[in-house]
Amino acid sequence: MENKTPSLFKTVDLGLAAYLLYQNMTLLGCVDAGSGGRLFFVFTDDPARDVLTEQFMTGQDSVSASRYFRSLRRCKAALREPVK
Repeated sequence: MENKTPSLFKTVDLGLAAYLLYQNMTLLGCVDAGSGGRLFFVFTDDPARDVLTEQFMTGQDSVSASRYFRSLRRCKAALREPVK
């Protein structure tokens, strides 16, 4: 039986992290980025992530403000409880 470790995606961009969470990607938590106390948001990677990132960076998608705000709050909460 093959034991596959899921691939991960990391970003320090709070806005992008909230958008990916909004788009139902799985946020695993935050880890130390190793430079200046910054933290990475860590997600289980998904084949759609490249397209989602492009949509976010170019403003090609519109979102519900209240749902996006909830995603931001969840990301900020993850910052307060980083994974070691």
